[in-house]
Amino acid sequence: MIPGNPDWKDYAVCALASAAFPVGLSPRLIGATLGTDAKPGEYHERRLPIDGPELTISPNWLPTVRAEDPFWFTTADGGIIDNDPFEYARFSLKNRLPPRDLDNSEEPATLKLEDHLPSALDKADRAVIMVSPFPELKPIAPGGRPAPDLVSSFSALLPALIDQARFKPSEIVLAADPNHGNRYLIGPSRVTPDGKEQCYGIASGLLGGFGGFVARSFRDHDFQLGRRNCQRFLQESFALPPEHKIIKSWPADVDKSKFTATQTEAEKKRKEPETYCIIPLFGTAKVEVVLPAWPRISQVRFEILQTRIAARFDVAAPRFLALNVTGSLYFLLLLAVRPFPRGIGLIRKKALTFVKASMLADLVRRDLIEGWELPANPGLDGGDVRLVLAELINPSYDLRNVAGLAKAAGLDCNTVQAVLDLGQKPAASGKNFQVWRAPWTDKDTDKDRGVLYTLMSRKPGRFTRFLWCFGRLVVSVLGRERSPAWLSKPAVDKRGV
Repeated sequence: MIPGNPDWKDYAVCALASAAFPVGLSPRLIGATLGTDAKPGEYHERRLPIDGPELTISPNWLPTVRAEDPFWFTTADGGIIDNDPFEYARFSLKNRLPPRDLDNSEEPATLKLEDHLPSALDKADRAVIMVSPFPELKPIAPGGRPAPDLVSSFSALLPALIDQARFKPSEIVLAADPNHGNRYLIGPSRVTPDGKEQCYGIASGLLGGFGGFVARSFRDHDFQLGRRNCQRFLQESFALPPEHKIIKSWPADVDKSKFTATQTEAEKKRKEPETYCIIPLFGTAKVEVVLPAWPRISQVRFEILQTRIAARFDVAAPRFLALNVTGSLYFLLLLAVRPFPRGIGLIRKKALTFVKASMLADLVRRDLIEGWELPANPGLDGGDVRLVLAELINPSYDLRNVAGLAKAAGLDCNTVQAVLDLGQKPAASGKNFQVWRAPWTDKDTDKDRGVLYTLMSRKPGRFTRFLWCFGRLVVSVLGRERSPAWLSKPAVDKRGV
């Protein structure tokens, strides 16, 4: 194709459609020719990535649909359904088997492809390389989550379906097998100079993978880390044994020692045989890509980002209501989503506060924001401290107890208590990680575990504490079952204060 050809525009639209993640990015319209009885369409005899005979299935379009030329349909990110369509790549790599005598009536009229690609490391001559930016492990939700209500179940189901589309055990197992030669995986891996691999490899992994929109420095870091990981892959993993036909075909005067793949310390201890790089690095490509510094967004930039999110909310929320709500309810909700003086902004304030706290919790958890530097403490791991701090920021709760924090962070109660004690020391005074201890306890738990905490920045004001105390008094008089539902009370790990 040449520039100016309309096919280039179609290609660009398809590329944008493949990245149109729902809610985050706009869907795209793509037109397709479905064809008629006299004129085949785009789906006519389309090859399917299946083993065995090259069979095709023609769609059974409705006559009214086929009458539209082109037929326009709305598209979104295909990764929601199948994020890693490796079978299409492998299908394209297969060889067509030599034709047999088709004069024999018993022979099928279709030609066959190879059943399987050669997989043995000394015989593989084709391979699929998977580049996956989301291999980091996600913590398992603690017991009791999600809650059995409809909203909680649906909120947990959608991310689970997306993760299911991303995760294919059969592909990962084969890619991890050092003796399997037609599957390879390049994933984010950030190993510090002291040999320790960080829990979070990429900076853009927060917010479900949309963290790159938060700061350009996050995207810059991940790009350079990707170059470094790819360089390591070509130097260490993408290699063949000396008995492979490709290596044997090298001229006799070739100095193979120049192309020897770098072995890991584990491979050296196992005394693994040497292998040779399939794509050797030369010139500037051979110069080591330096491990980029871990990026952090400043507090100022974070606050600027919140003002932009608020401006976006003020534009999008009224339009969303206009499309989905009518009548008097629309005007009531419009007042709740618009800021003062043209509205009261109750929903707006709650939504923006939730978004800000959720973002901050993820940034603190991943050590991606300035102003949250921790003091040296040999008895605590910095990652564990940030896990607890992130849970204290969690906007779903007003106050937390030790047991709830331990359950949510996946830590033992002693570690959580040590982090809380660190946040109450004089050295934490005035710092972002300073912890406030409530002067009352949770009556639904024992004395030791009923102590409630939050960050000093989230300490409830006097009026809020008055409302909570008033609610506590009403509950003690009327009982929990007879107390009104609108009664003001803090959200804690266990009910009651």
